[in-house]
Amino acid sequence: LPFDLACTQAYAELIAAGLAIAAADGYIAAIAAAHGFAVATRDISPFEAAGTTVINPWQA
Repeated sequence: LPFDLACTQAYAELIAAGLAIAAADGYIAAIAAAHGFAVATRDISPFEAAGTTVINPWQA
């Protein structure tokens, strides 16, 4: 997926909120937010903090 204007705006909102999130996780969260997607990952904390819907595939 491209990191387009909508993603840039979503990322800017994360940064403006003062979240301590790694750049790579921030880009993923921004792309998911811009497109209305969930993120499937075992490392849920940065994405939950960003308000992204998270699916932990390792959790029963």
